[in-house]
Amino acid sequence: ISFNMVARNVQEFMNETFTFIRHSEGNSIPIHAWIERGRSLSNISIPPKLVWKPIYGFQSSLSSLELLDICKVLATTPKRFDRKRYPFCILNRMVTIQSVHNGTLLVEARSNEERDRFADLLKTTIATLASRIFTHASIDHFLEHVQKEAWV
Repeated sequence: ISFNMVARNVQEFMNETFTFIRHSEGNSIPIHAWIERGRSLSNISIPPKLVWKPIYGFQSSLSSLELLDICKVLATTPKRFDRKRYPFCILNRMVTIQSVHNGTLLVEARSNEERDRFADLLKTTIATLASRIFTHASIDHFLEHVQKEAWV
């Protein structure tokens, strides 16, 4: 896979909104999820995030995970899943997103293909972000660069 192909896929992913069902113990809520790019504002850095919001009719507050706080993204399989805690999930459509600070986000895609695509692109986006920050030496410098041009 060429760098240009990865860059194009990440760019498309960052401009997309996904519709999922977010599962927590005893609760399933439809959500929209997307990536916010982040910004550098004078003395403050706002890192890129995975953001989600319940769809109309449910609570309207935004929730998010900073991309660099995500330590694991798994296309969940029945072997890795506690059916007693999450009885309403369709197992072959689940993505588990584990964060260093905020626990685990469990979402259900509309299909196996969407699950695999989302999990792969989220991993690729996080890896691209981390490598770009590494080459720019700091997140502040990286975010200044993001504001001037596309970051992939």
